[in-house]
Amino acid sequence: MSHTVETKYKGFEISYLENVFNDIKDSENWKNPIDCTCPLRKAPAIFAAIAYYHADIPVVVGFDEDTSHIIIKGNGYQAW
Repeated sequence: MSHTVETKYKGFEISYLENVFNDIKDSENWKNPIDCTCPLRKAPAIFAAIAYYHADIPVVVGFDEDTSHIIIKGNGYQAW
């Protein structure tokens, strides 16, 4: 029996999502909630990384007018 190893999630390479997640995760504990800002163009990768590593659906909660970045929050790791 052979097993297929997935290398992509929501169209992104898993290795790329790991890099994205490492940039936004909480420095104390990766399972903690996410609170980050980013340019709109990076949002799809950030949403995919949070979904992949936290099993959570993040939300856009605001817009930083000074930087033109969106503000994203996630609930943290959702272990059921």
